[in-house]
Amino acid sequence: MEQASATAGNNQRATLPIFYSRPRPLDAVGDRGRSLPVSDFRLAHGTNSVLLGAAEFPWVMRSYPVVFTSREPRVAVAGLGLEGNENLSVGEDGRWREGDYIPAYVRRYPFIFLEQPDKNGLTLGVDEACRLLTQSKDRLLFAAGEPTTGAAVAGCGLSIVT
Repeated sequence: MEQASATAGNNQRATLPIFYSRPRPLDAVGDRGRSLPVSDFRLAHGTNSVLLGAAEFPWVMRSYPVVFTSREPRVAVAGLGLEGNENLSVGEDGRWREGDYIPAYVRRYPFIFLEQPDKNGLTLGVDEACRLLTQSKDRLLFAAGEPTTGAAVAGCGLSIVT
């Protein structure tokens, strides 16, 4: 599984999770008017595996092999392709193949949980580099300063920068 890298503020290389290049906390004020109007899975087109949660196994195994990595920490991944940059379930148009399970790791993008050094717990973040985030009234991230259900961020029990 490939991972992106970025330079942290202290000039050390920080490893970012696959798909993410510029994660930052969601901000009710700064993200006002932003939306995620479409589901497009082109980001996963060149990925042959993604992380799995144990709760996904019953659904994943109907579409893909569940593979455990040999390196520490050992994790379960869905085998999406046979070659290094191949995902057999995503077409050139960004659509996931009908009937194939879409792993939660892929569905959650561009959202991510972030640790804040000065706070306990996790903060809900978003990848600023996501090309699907737009200024639109369809599936707004926030309405009246509160998270919306249209972007699947409401009710998650996480802190959002306000």
